Amino acid sequence: MNTASLCVAGLKVAYGRHSVIQGLDLPELTAGSVTALLGPNGSGKSTLLRTLGGLTRAQAGSVRLGPTELAQADAAARAQHVVYMPQSLPRPVHLSVFESVLVAAQALQRTRPDTQELERVQALLQHLGIGHLAQRHLDELSGGQRQLAALAQALVRRPRVLLLDEPLSALDLNYQYLVMDLLRQETRLHGLVTLVVLHDLNTAFRHVDRALLLHQGRLLCAGAAREVITPATLAQAYGVDGRIEFCSQGYGQVQIDGLLSVE
Repeated sequence: MNTASLCVAGLKVAYGRHSVIQGLDLPELTAGSVTALLGPNGSGKSTLLRTLGGLTRAQAGSVRLGPTELAQADAAARAQHVVYMPQSLPRPVHLSVFESVLVAAQALQRTRPDTQELERVQALLQHLGIGHLAQRHLDELSGGQRQLAALAQALVRRPRVLLLDEPLSALDLNYQYLVMDLLRQETRLHGLVTLVVLHDLNTAFRHVDRALLLHQGRLLCAGAAREVITPATLAQAYGVDGRIEFCSQGYGQVQIDGLLSVE
C-alpha cells in the first residue's frame, strides 16, 4: 500500500504572460485521504490538476511524491505514479467496457495480458458495480456509466496519486453519491492520494477528508470542509452572501441569500 504524501511548493504556472498559479504552496496531501479542490471559475483548479498530472508545464516549483520529485520527471515516469481523469471524457471509442479497462491496464506494460490480469480487470468492474456492463460498448452507456468506466480505467493502473477534474459533472444524484463513495473506498483501501475538483460545496461536506479553496491562483484556506466553507470564504472567493446549516449527522448545507455588490 502507498504511504507517500504529495507535497507541492512554490508552484508557478502561466499561459503566456498571464499568470494562473502564483507561487502556490499546499499542505501535505496524505495517502489514504480524499481532498476536494474548491474555488470559483478561473481560480486555477483545472490548471493545478493538469500541472500535477504533467499535462501543463510549471515555470517554477516542486511537486514531490515521498522522495520522488515529479516536477522534473518525464511523462512516462510520472505516469507510473499519477493518473489524471479530465473534466470532459473523450469521445467513446468502439470498445467494450472490459476492453477499455484492459487497454488502460496494459498502458505501461509490454507483455500480453495473462489470465491473472484478465481476472483483475473483471474483479475491479465487479467491485465498482459495473461488472454487468463488461461486454457493453462505451458508446452505448449513459453518462454515469461512462464515468464509472473511466474511473475503472484510472484505478486499474494502480496509481499512487489520483487526480479527478469534476468527476460529478452531468451525473444525477444517485451516481454522484455512488462515485464519491467508491472514491473514498478505493482511496482508503489502496492508500491513494486523491485530489478531486468539486463545484458542489455540499458534496465536499459529506464526502471528503479535507478541502483546499483556491482564489485567483492562490490558496485561500485549507482544512476540514467545515473550516474551509464558511460565510466569510463564500463572500471572499465566490462573492455571495451565504450561510451554513448543519444537520444532526454533522453535514453542512450551503444556503445562498444573494450576491454581494462588487465595487
